Amino acid sequence: MIEATQTLDAILRNSRRKRKKTPLKAYYCDVNGKITYLLYKAKDDTYYSTIRDPQGRLHKQERVPLEGNPIPTAQWREGHTYIQFPRPKEYTLGGIGAPLDRISVKQLTLEFSKNRRTPPAAPKAWDNKMASINQPPPNWEIVADRYATRFLTPKDSATHFKHITHRAIFTRNRKSNLNRKARLCRLCHKSLEDSTHMGQCRVIQSLFSRINRLNATPTRICSPLRRGGAQDVAAVEILFLAPREDIPLAIGSLLTILWKYTLISWYQVDIDHKLFVKDTVWGQAIRRFAELCLVQLAKYRYASARASARGTHEPTAKYNNEMQPLAFIKSDGTLQFSPEFTKELKEANGLSFIQQPPGTTNRHDFIQWVKPTPDKTSAQK
Repeated sequence: MIEATQTLDAILRNSRRKRKKTPLKAYYCDVNGKITYLLYKAKDDTYYSTIRDPQGRLHKQERVPLEGNPIPTAQWREGHTYIQFPRPKEYTLGGIGAPLDRISVKQLTLEFSKNRRTPPAAPKAWDNKMASINQPPPNWEIVADRYATRFLTPKDSATHFKHITHRAIFTRNRKSNLNRKARLCRLCHKSLEDSTHMGQCRVIQSLFSRINRLNATPTRICSPLRRGGAQDVAAVEILFLAPREDIPLAIGSLLTILWKYTLISWYQVDIDHKLFVKDTVWGQAIRRFAELCLVQLAKYRYASARASARGTHEPTAKYNNEMQPLAFIKSDGTLQFSPEFTKELKEANGLSFIQQPPGTTNRHDFIQWVKPTPDKTSAQK
């Protein structure tokens, strides 16, 4: 008799629950030098012939009489073999630390090449360049974390990774056949255009200092100090995506996106003879960040639907950690942008980009808008 406290949903869920099957034990027999793999069913005391696929998995066939002395196989993940040494769960390779049957090709490659690997030249070269302009070296672990986020796609981070971190940017100073005037910065026209100047150019600094409008950092970043006091670290913060532990992941992602559109427009100045418009570059970065927030929301909704079907709950924390404080997913599954980000998105014509007018069939009703608040970030003087 079913208890009254049980809900209909629980009854249906329990009725669909399948009973776990007892796995069959794998053996091999060596009969006149021929290896035969068998599966043994203890309940019936029966052996079955098998077919062994290229991955070593055994597939049960028909019942057969036992010939020879059965010996337990050595299991490598889902595959079976008669080779008894080394046992995969008892040994590992070098300093990998994982069992033999759990070692990946990537781990093998790193282990075999570790004696021939050399550290990349870019960090050391940049440390020397930063010292030449009285800037501290960046925290390279935080810089690496900027690329490892799941929020960005390779198309968003590869531009900065290649052109800035690995110094592939082709500045005018590399053209030795040009005179000094022709090698001046294409944006500010004040200093020689080289990789270090990209963090000191007043045009780029004024563009990247717009990040402070979002009120998302404890202090102003990417903005040079007006007068004495603390060390001016604007160049390091601009070039290496504000490599500080107190800077949220979302700000690092937005700076990475901003570098992408900055470099695209920067190259177009010489190649296509187009003007560098800061409002255009900033608007492209803001709209792209909003688009990636919608991608995060879609991922959450898909994962939440699967979790609900399994009777579990999908937390929003792992999605919000990469968007806050600029945006976050609420418990009801709606996406909300911060007031400051909403204001910037509106000025960048981003509202029409991600939300259709009311009354349309495809309106994004899962976005909530709030009124902006006054700027609370004060400049350091």
